[in-house]
Amino acid sequence: MNKKKVEETNEPSKNDGNNPPNRPRQAFPQGRLLTKAELELLRSAELCKLLRLKKVPGRSKFTRKPARATALEGIITYGDLSSLSISPPREVEVYEPQKAEKKPIKPGKGERIDDPVGGMDVHKDTIFVAIATPAGIIDEKVFRNKEGGIIDLINYFEFHGVEHVAIESTAEYWLKTFWKLTEGGIKVLVANPLQTKAAQGVKTDPEDARRIAIAFRDGRLKPSVICTPEQYSMRKLNRDATKKVQEGTKAVNRLKAMFEMFDAEEWITKLHTSNRGQRIMSQTLELSDKEKILDVITEEYSKGPKQIKDKNKLLIRAAELTKFFNNMDISSNYRIRFGHLLEDYVRCERMATQLRTRIIEFAANDEQFKKNLELLLTLPNVGITTALTILVEIVDIRYFWRSKSLVKWSGLAPRVNQSGHRKRKTGRIYKGGNKWLRRAVWITAKNCYAHYNESDEPIGAFVNRLYNHKHKHYFTAVTAGARKLVSYIYQVLTQQRPFEEVFELEHLELLEKNRKRKLSVLQRMLNERSVVDVLPIIANSLREECYELEECEKHLALEIATKLGVTPRYYIDQGSIRY
Repeated sequence: MNKKKVEETNEPSKNDGNNPPNRPRQAFPQGRLLTKAELELLRSAELCKLLRLKKVPGRSKFTRKPARATALEGIITYGDLSSLSISPPREVEVYEPQKAEKKPIKPGKGERIDDPVGGMDVHKDTIFVAIATPAGIIDEKVFRNKEGGIIDLINYFEFHGVEHVAIESTAEYWLKTFWKLTEGGIKVLVANPLQTKAAQGVKTDPEDARRIAIAFRDGRLKPSVICTPEQYSMRKLNRDATKKVQEGTKAVNRLKAMFEMFDAEEWITKLHTSNRGQRIMSQTLELSDKEKILDVITEEYSKGPKQIKDKNKLLIRAAELTKFFNNMDISSNYRIRFGHLLEDYVRCERMATQLRTRIIEFAANDEQFKKNLELLLTLPNVGITTALTILVEIVDIRYFWRSKSLVKWSGLAPRVNQSGHRKRKTGRIYKGGNKWLRRAVWITAKNCYAHYNESDEPIGAFVNRLYNHKHKHYFTAVTAGARKLVSYIYQVLTQQRPFEEVFELEHLELLEKNRKRKLSVLQRMLNERSVVDVLPIIANSLREECYELEECEKHLALEIATKLGVTPRYYIDQGSIRY
């Protein structure tokens, strides 16, 4: 290690009341960080001022000078001393380690990292940090999850030579920290909490930070998909829209229960699905007079598509709607509940539409996003809503180097169980992936099977073959179809080709694979048997085929003679039949 002494200036320092006279001022850059040895040369009162300046969490617990200096190490600069009019400490020996050439670090490859790495457990107000080296945990601190605290955290990492840190993706508190650290030049690995929470014993915030740091150092953490602020906002908008649709579905299910309870006609049960029906419901909800209800229905069906001019049909509909409301009048609360449910459904649909419109407005300025959206729409039973969900959740298909990686990230890959001499087997799917993407593709696969009608659509045919021919459970078949759909999504986005071309290429590859397999079987048979062995087999097979052909011809002649009502007289002459 190289030892060097901090340079001093020859100018005498002024006595400002905070330092003893004749203490030499030292010329340091304002951004230079102070070590623990330098901080211990300051007075306790000065250290308390610095703790309050940095708003260090739990600063009241640091009652001794060494503890205060340890808490401030790596986050105090000479500029902070100047802002509080604190004179720099006296001369102290500073050691600088020799820097060897570093090999590039590839987190997530299962390789142990020799450089110092950091682990962070982020909460609403605080960030617990631990730094690990091959020797173990060398330092721990707590920072505020605010802009000033994150700047101190960056300085702290630079002080200890940390270039790579790991963080858990819990709630949304980690996002601000991640973005700020990335802007500061720190490489951040975002890990799924399932990788760090499995059977770890006592759980505390400092312990979590230690576990993350050690797991990251040992190469056991794998990176997750990360987003820019704009991409994340699109994700949240789409997820909020999905939640609103789910809330609207709950309201519709309750409405259907009321339709069934009060004997509503079929056309009444479908009124909530159209704008005209919603207007009819809202205007007639408070009416009990048949004539007034007839006026509303006549007015609504006199304009727009599917108009009704027949007065008798309008009278019948008015009578049926009046009967439905009269059945509901067994209690005055039922109409109120019906109106609230209808209002909830309309509000949820309106909000979901507004949110998705906002997403499309965001995407209109991104040519690649629009191109990917058009490609996804070529997939069977994939609409605009599903395509938007797929794109905003995947973020960038380049995060996944093969289709199996995307399948596992979506949570559709089966678990693998093997212990001792027990045969390896697969179990239930691993649901640790992206539940929003998994839900979208699962519902799409379900719709593919529901609309399957012996066409060439591959997903529906695949689910149908598993469910109806191989007798798999319905959910198992649909899940397998969803997994196949994710593989097609990966191929479409990586090859930048529509689904028809991808499916055609896959079909040609399958035919070529089958051709090679059959040729391989034939070659193996020829290698195992000589020509002398093969010819008798072919001759016997040909003789049996000739006998079967003769019997079939006789049977055909007999059937023809019976149908025509003649005496079956037939003979065989060079392969032809006469009677």
